[in-house]
Amino acid sequence: MAAARRADTRRIVALQSLRSFRSSRAVRASSERVARIRGPATRRLPRDAPLRPQHPQWRTLARTVRSRMRRRID
Repeated sequence: MAAARRADTRRIVALQSLRSFRSSRAVRASSERVARIRGPATRRLPRDAPLRPQHPQWRTLARTVRSRMRRRID
């Protein structure tokens, strides 16, 4: 009984870690993987093209970085 429960918890932990790993890797996927998911039309994408339209937060991050660079130049 205890062994079964231990196996169960191990399976749950493995699933959780896999899910977190997947979500962390889902931001950037190689073009081959994207092509396999979405079909041959996406094979023309540049390598490491984001799977989903760019996250709004990334845009603000890029903006802050750009403004910082500009400030450094000025």
